[in-house]
Amino acid sequence: MPLFDAVGCVCLCEDRLLLLRRAEDRSYPGLWGFLAGSGGQRDSGSSVAREIYEETGLLRSAANLDHIEDFHVKK
Repeated sequence: MPLFDAVGCVCLCEDRLLLLRRAEDRSYPGLWGFLAGSGGQRDSGSSVAREIYEETGLLRSAANLDHIEDFHVKK
């Protein structure tokens, strides 16, 4: 049984990789990483698209995502 559902996203565009720097008031402050967050929706494509928007302000359709795989955080 998973503790919670999560989404992660590796964004590549023209051989460039998007990394985000964590806020100073969050865990692991100042470190760089991929977009990630809680799942919360049954459609992981929608969750990833939502997370991209929340983290960057960029609107993307789940149909424009090349690869989606579900994962679950366990103990």
